[in-house]
Amino acid sequence: MGSIGKVWLLLIFLVVPAVMVGGCFAPSDGTAEPIASATVTAQPTVIPTSASATPEESSWSASPTPAEVSQTLTPIPHVSVVPDPEGWWTVAGSTWNDTYEVTLEIFGSSRITSESTLRVRTRLRNVSDDESTYIRWSQYDPAVSTWIVLPSGEPPTDPNVRQAVRLIQLWAEDDPTPSLSSFPEVQVATLDAGDVVEREALWDLTVRGDSPVGRAPAPDGVYKIRADFYPRGGGELPGLPDILLEFPITLERGIS
Repeated sequence: MGSIGKVWLLLIFLVVPAVMVGGCFAPSDGTAEPIASATVTAQPTVIPTSASATPEESSWSASPTPAEVSQTLTPIPHVSVVPDPEGWWTVAGSTWNDTYEVTLEIFGSSRITSESTLRVRTRLRNVSDDESTYIRWSQYDPAVSTWIVLPSGEPPTDPNVRQAVRLIQLWAEDDPTPSLSSFPEVQVATLDAGDVVEREALWDLTVRGDSPVGRAPAPDGVYKIRADFYPRGGGELPGLPDILLEFPITLERGIS
């Protein structure tokens, strides 16, 4: 082979590899601009911790899961209903001027479903060191009068109109029988220091019927037991007792 043939062979070995390498880096549109780099370096995914997170990420990552929410809910406390005592128990009481102590008691439950009577008891005690007086508005009245307050219904729409209070007076077996021929007389009674006056009265769970003297079963509803005591004749509020005790009872006997 001559010198010219050697030169051609040398050009072929230099030019062909260069063209092949250039073709690998040339874009598909045929332009001659090469791609800057064909190497891609994979970056690791970084999960921020509470120390390195941004404020937004901290707020999001601190949001509780549903399980955590259920654990942080405050449970509703269970309210247990304590039944009324079966015997005598005090439902209300008050002390006047460190002199007289009055208590109101009932026998059995305050929710009446089948009983035929309600037993009510009052106790008046002189807790002072001296004898003291109190008022009885009639010679027929006990030291502490007891009443049943009937349901009063809806209050009047006019605020200047007072709602009427309907009362049933309760009598005890040893109470004197009222007489229409004798006018009620105000009496002053005396109670020695430490002495107690106890009185039990009954309500037959009836109300006034169709006739003036007739009685009918009391309908279901919420009534009140009331006890009045007048150590000064109701002087602070004329006509009203100095001690007034009340306690609600419920009739649920299926009587409408």
